[in-house]
Amino acid sequence: MDRQKIIEEVFRTAWTYYDHNDELIYSWHGEVFLNGYPLYDAQRGNRGNIDCSTFVHLVLQGIPYDKSPYATGDTEDFFRSGCPWADTGISGRIKEYPPLRKSNELARYFTEKGLSFAPGEKDLLPGDLVFFQAPERTRAKYFEKGAFMAISHVGIVMEDTRYMIHSTGTSNKDKDLSEGKGTVRYSRIRGRREPLLFARPEFTGR
Repeated sequence: MDRQKIIEEVFRTAWTYYDHNDELIYSWHGEVFLNGYPLYDAQRGNRGNIDCSTFVHLVLQGIPYDKSPYATGDTEDFFRSGCPWADTGISGRIKEYPPLRKSNELARYFTEKGLSFAPGEKDLLPGDLVFFQAPERTRAKYFEKGAFMAISHVGIVMEDTRYMIHSTGTSNKDKDLSEGKGTVRYSRIRGRREPLLFARPEFTGR
């Protein structure tokens, strides 16, 4: 399967979460965790908790909403090796993709594989990942915790490479959302924060 078809599969998977925003609520790394992983059965206002790196992990593994813990209720930790999701991915899976959890861990992995690049270093392609550093007011805490490059957010570059799809908090125009939180969004890459790093995953067909 060529890259274009794989990327189309990635986007189709991503949109399944966007289409179910009514069942999802954004959750950042400090909320609803057990042993470092999110509790997918934890609910607030009858909505499941999701964050940026969880969203990207699910999409890269090709797990659509209806096969995810949010729909099935199966909270088995798919970030561990030998996970029950091993055979549910898209035809082009991430090559040797490990069970990573946080956005800074994803950034470190792709950097160590030589697959990351700085803004302006290469032209963006659909399906690339985009990473953002923590805001200046909280950046020191990320460095103290050993977070790679103090990265705190990740999204997926879309067909129009000015835009990304990602799980994030609410914007001012979305104050009607439950508890003022947002979920999966389609938004400009360059906004209030400039991207710090990009990565181009290696996909492999089956």
